Amino acid sequence: MALSRNACTNILRLLASDSERNALLALQLLDSRQARQDFLATLGVHLLTGRAPVRARVRTCLKGLAQAMSSGAPHYSTALQGLLDFGKDKEPDEAESHRAIQALHQVFGIGSLFLAFHTYRHKGFCGGIILRSGSPADINRMLESRVFQDSWGKSLALQNLNMEQLPEELAGFQDVEALGLARNQLHGLPVFLQAFRRLRYLDLQYNNLSRFPGELLSLPRLECLDLRRNKLRMSWLEYLGHPEKKRFMVSLRNEIGFALDGLHPDDIALILANLAYESEAGLVLGLAGQGIREAPEAIFRMRRLRVLDLRNNPIALLPAWLLRMPELRAIYCDYGTEYNASFKSPQLDVCRDSQAPLPPPLLWPALPPEAWPGLAELPLELDFHEGEEGQGNA
Repeated sequence: MALSRNACTNILRLLASDSERNALLALQLLDSRQARQDFLATLGVHLLTGRAPVRARVRTCLKGLAQAMSSGAPHYSTALQGLLDFGKDKEPDEAESHRAIQALHQVFGIGSLFLAFHTYRHKGFCGGIILRSGSPADINRMLESRVFQDSWGKSLALQNLNMEQLPEELAGFQDVEALGLARNQLHGLPVFLQAFRRLRYLDLQYNNLSRFPGELLSLPRLECLDLRRNKLRMSWLEYLGHPEKKRFMVSLRNEIGFALDGLHPDDIALILANLAYESEAGLVLGLAGQGIREAPEAIFRMRRLRVLDLRNNPIALLPAWLLRMPELRAIYCDYGTEYNASFKSPQLDVCRDSQAPLPPPLLWPALPPEAWPGLAELPLELDFHEGEEGQGNA
């Protein structure tokens, strides 16, 4: 039996009182209308998608209901405590939302897929649950919702979804020109990717690939295959000797007896491209601990470079051309590294002996929540603002 809006408000008031007696009464009212699971499911969605004041009220409600459901002898499991801490100090991220969905299912029996649908609809989080547990129609709809246009053309963003394998439904998106699969758990790639004949950019960073997928280099339009930060590592010589080295990037392994500043400038430029990445601060180049004795002149080709890390290298002097690079904003180097301040551009900071971390890599854009149409409404209508007046009253 569906609860009216007024009945829901009264139950919220009972739970807001933080009274065990009122929590038991609220649970009895829910059970008398056979509305316990609908109420819990609606609370769960508000916890995952609401703003901080709403999350605070939902946490109080969940605490009271958990206490009432345990018949006066509450046992606050690790999962429940995680829910009571969810979103207390900051806005929850993807990983925290994923854990909260698991906890809501474990403690209150709320369907994970239901919670994932609404969390994805409102915040773009937890799409990986839909990919693993949704119907083919759900998966297709989610994939379509992650298509957007960028500088590469038609792009599909499937990063950070905790995928161990790609869904079969992805085979229907062969017309994309860029495919983002970074920050998943992929150990291998399906054969159907070889049919993506229009693909220009494939981002596979931060996965578990241990084999070089050379078959993808047969794609006629592929310009960049990014394999960095996987289990796969390639030596400098193997990389520089590869006939397609300009079309892919990979984590490189230095070889004993070879120094970066002793290679041909064109080879140095290719290695630097593998070591550089985009961040919100702009292009970052990390050369820490590479054993170089002077800044490679190939850096001068990187006209968009904003941050350069030269720490833990025996570099005695920063050259004038480096200090004058137009877009460079920060150089990190060791305490003993010298430079002529008269050559330094005003906007450049030379940070000697700093322990500051480099800016993190830039993620693909978050997609708007409006990209998930047709989602069913919540089972119940809860208005937390109406319930505020009755806090503390039974």
